[in-house]
Amino acid sequence: MTNPVVETDVLLGEFTTHFKSTDVRRSANVRRAALRLHGVVMSPRESLSYNAVVGPRTAQTGYHPALVIDQGKYVERPGGGVCQPSSTLHAAVLFAGMSVLERSQHSWQSPYIGPGLDATVVWYNKDLVIRNPYPFDVRVHVDLFDDHITFRLLGGKAPKGWVEVVTQVVRTFPFNTFEKLAPKLRAGRRLLTARGIDGLRVKRVRQWRNSLGVVRSERLSTDAYYPRHERYLVGPQLATSLQSSVP
Repeated sequence: MTNPVVETDVLLGEFTTHFKSTDVRRSANVRRAALRLHGVVMSPRESLSYNAVVGPRTAQTGYHPALVIDQGKYVERPGGGVCQPSSTLHAAVLFAGMSVLERSQHSWQSPYIGPGLDATVVWYNKDLVIRNPYPFDVRVHVDLFDDHITFRLLGGKAPKGWVEVVTQVVRTFPFNTFEKLAPKLRAGRRLLTARGIDGLRVKRVRQWRNSLGVVRSERLSTDAYYPRHERYLVGPQLATSLQSSVP
């Protein structure tokens, strides 16, 4: 679903992320949360709380069970996927030159957005809070498609120049590979159950630029992502080659 943009609106910043439409329950959660934000207007100097606008993620409010990260593990809970709209909004806010008052990164790198741009949310203790620093209203505009969402931040005055977000990886934490014997698995088979993702420490800087170069630079937080270890189930014939095991 695409929404018309008013001709007088000026684009301040935008960002798009993709998702798997075949993951029906998660996709539905992404769309439901994103739609709650569409059309929200922030007055000059006003702040916006993602949790306050989107509300609780429960079965009663229409959210489906889907995978979320909880203390370094994937578990199914109502509302799995709502971090994708918050991350997409957060990235659009950065490129729009707006203020981020509260934000947390994920435990692991997110597959749908680059490191340093994500924003995890939890109804009871983690929020994304943004602020309109401009002397005019800013409107949140959301476009929904089969496999991606786009957040646009629209205002009443064209920005001078443009904004860049520079991320620098200062350290990498390689993932480990673990194997677990699965007696019921066909002999000789090796089944991937979790793909490995390296951990990172990333420095983030936001720069305001024009045709002459950098006008202003802002140091953002340094984000740290844990490695997600790669895990396999192996059939009985591979048991002698196991290097490690997990419960």
